[in-house]
Amino acid sequence: MGFTGQVLSTVRVAVVLSVAAGCASPESTYFASGDRTAVSVPTDVATTAYFGIELLTAHPGDVVQLHAVAPQGLRGNASVDGIASVLGAERSWIGAATEAEVIDGGIDLHAYQSVAGVVFAQHDGPVALAVRVAGKEPVVGFDALTLEFTVNGGQRLLQTFPVKVRFCRAQTLAEASGLCHRELE
Repeated sequence: MGFTGQVLSTVRVAVVLSVAAGCASPESTYFASGDRTAVSVPTDVATTAYFGIELLTAHPGDVVQLHAVAPQGLRGNASVDGIASVLGAERSWIGAATEAEVIDGGIDLHAYQSVAGVVFAQHDGPVALAVRVAGKEPVVGFDALTLEFTVNGGQRLLQTFPVKVRFCRAQTLAEASGLCHRELE
């Protein structure tokens, strides 16, 4: 998918979530979530970055289906794609790194798929919710991520994870680190 297609896809997801927000219940707290977190990936090469958002676990007897993610407070015209992997017995999942670093860390990116349509129950083990972030500007990212999902085929729910993500690129790693540091202060 080209850049224009990614932008249109992101806009469509945002519109769908905006419409769904008017019809959905109040903000869900179905999944456990940590306090506000800030993560960054500085780099001196043109690449994409991956950020682990949360490990999701279904409650006993529930079947959860993921539908979409929408970044809140988008920064730098970022392209943000929600991905997920049913981990089963596996405990390694994406932290925050460039694509090469994720692969070098032993994470199989082929085990991740678009969040849309991922279905799981408690016996499947945790599901790693992550995002792939790309963009052409020196700093891209978002301030929080909203997940749209259903439980047992019920109404669509929205849950926002308070994670501030920044992906910073510059000619040197030191410059990129400085950009990220200023962004997250």
